[in-house]
Amino acid sequence: MSEQETEQAVVSEAESKALWYAELKEKFGAGAPDEVQVEAWKKQCGRVRVVAFGPDEVYFFRPLRSNEYRGIVQQVLTIKDVQQQNELLKEKMVSSSILWPKLDPTEMGALFAGTKDSLHLMIMQASNFITPEEAEVMVREL
Repeated sequence: MSEQETEQAVVSEAESKALWYAELKEKFGAGAPDEVQVEAWKKQCGRVRVVAFGPDEVYFFRPLRSNEYRGIVQQVLTIKDVQQQNELLKEKMVSSSILWPKLDPTEMGALFAGTKDSLHLMIMQASNFITPEEAEVMVREL
């Protein structure tokens, strides 16, 4: 790729990103995150991810740190029922990791049926929880 082609690709990527943020503001209003907000989150959290389940359902989230995850697990372990533990773990992880729109545990029941579980899986992956198969693919012998 020539230098001019590289510059054009960078410009079109920047334009594409600006257009996406403008569409987000148009769709969700002034409270929707912009590039400045996302950069601030990156400085604070390290990594920021975004997922859109559809045009009306967009979530910005961050990974969990080890201490934060351990604290959530400790809270959940006080519950005896394993199924309730799992549900509470998902709710706490999702509500802790979602940067926008803010979700509190009382709103989880209003989400589409698979949203919480899907967000939980994405947060786990972003936090470097991976399957043995994924780990095997990542390892390289030197």
